[in-house]
Amino acid sequence: MKKGSIQGRIILHATIDFFGNISRRRSVALSVLIQFPALLSSCVDIYPESAAREIIVTTKSSADGLLDLFFFDASEPFFLDSYQRITPDASPVYGLSGAGRKLAVAISARGEDIYDRSYVRALGDLSSDIFSLSRERPVNPLLFGSVYLEEGRTRTVTLQLKPALCCIRVRSLCCNFRERPYLGKSLENVKLWLVNAVSEFAPADGAEGRPVSWENYGCLGSDSPLLCQDGIGTVGIERIYPDVSLYCYPNPVDDETPGSPFTRLVVEGNVGAVHCYYPINLEGMMPGKAYDLDITLLRIGTSDPDLPAVTGQIITEYSTVPWNEKEPHTEIF
Repeated sequence: MKKGSIQGRIILHATIDFFGNISRRRSVALSVLIQFPALLSSCVDIYPESAAREIIVTTKSSADGLLDLFFFDASEPFFLDSYQRITPDASPVYGLSGAGRKLAVAISARGEDIYDRSYVRALGDLSSDIFSLSRERPVNPLLFGSVYLEEGRTRTVTLQLKPALCCIRVRSLCCNFRERPYLGKSLENVKLWLVNAVSEFAPADGAEGRPVSWENYGCLGSDSPLLCQDGIGTVGIERIYPDVSLYCYPNPVDDETPGSPFTRLVVEGNVGAVHCYYPINLEGMMPGKAYDLDITLLRIGTSDPDLPAVTGQIITEYSTVPWNEKEPHTEIF
């Protein structure tokens, strides 16, 4: 599985400013090849050498493929050195970067958005930049990443771009009630939800970003297909494989507090005349990860979708894996 790359050459130019002073700036020619290895991540190779390199440019991307590249000074207050938006018809791409150690930051944008980042003057300005679930497409998720460029290095520096989204996959479900009066019963009209789901996310606020706002906070409500899947049907003793994926932004909480709840996957349904919920904590969620669950229901659930299931109600086999659910597809700018 090949990874995409930004390849470039760096040439030093002498320029004369308005006051007649000679300054040296680094001209970076970049071509962009972004590949989605199973929608998990993409690699951008940046060559910060002073030696010239061959430029390889391929353009096949869809019209909404946009990537904003920033170069900041690598010390406080991280002033902006250069910025540009890469579009499919702009290749090769030329950027200017001053001498010294730099921090390169890349963030996705959408073609249909009026999304101007020209307001950025320092790294801190990007902390107000927000990704929203309303702008997400799981088959082509918004990406972010950063890397330091050391002056004088001759080896390749890799900027790892990753989705902000997390994927919660319910691989299998079964209902094996073992106590009267529900012995042998099934869970009917099953629906799957995310509760306390992060719906807005600041990708450039820290290395792993920061949650900004939530949907379904403490309750059910949003019918967004990213947060809710209906039509699961009846779950009985025979295990079913619903092939359901839900999506939200990362919630890195490891210890739940009243102001910082876990995101929960909720199984909702009816056991006879009883309506109940099975909320499952998703702890320490990180960007670009998939959370796979195999769920076995053992007895009647809770009356509250934000009240976690207790021991004996449910067995959950839970694993965290790289997001790896589709064949690779290529976005090349």
